[in-house]
Amino acid sequence: MEKVGGLPQRVSAGWVGGGSWGPAPKPPRKGMIPLRILIEFKNRASEA
Repeated sequence: MEKVGGLPQRVSAGWVGGGSWGPAPKPPRKGMIPLRILIEFKNRASEA
């Protein structure tokens, strides 16, 4: 699994395309991730 911006590619791709994250707001610059998504990712990682 390749890492993109420090996150697993599937998570980043899902976020960019809307995917399972839902209609997340687009960042002003590519590579920036809303804090709520980072928090959600940490929660999912700790549960797994």
